[in-house]
Amino acid sequence: MTKSEKLKPEAFDKDGWQVDQKDDWQGNNVAFTCRACGRVFIVSGRIHSGRRTCKCGQSEGFVKGGRKSGGSAWLVMKEAAN
Repeated sequence: MTKSEKLKPEAFDKDGWQVDQKDDWQGNNVAFTCRACGRVFIVSGRIHSGRRTCKCGQSEGFVKGGRKSGGSAWLVMKEAAN
């Protein structure tokens, strides 16, 4: 089971910083903070083909397009098994 958290372009200021400072989105590159381990990892639309998993394996980040050009970015967390 997974939980998805979509980033909203309007949640970022003109310089690409998110108000709560968990994530950063510039062009087609996103820096996510893993909600499980706290590690920051980069997802690049070009280098990682828009998809990358945190080293701990508990979250996976996605990006399609740029923040200013109507793109989307989201983080998917694996939920613990009961």
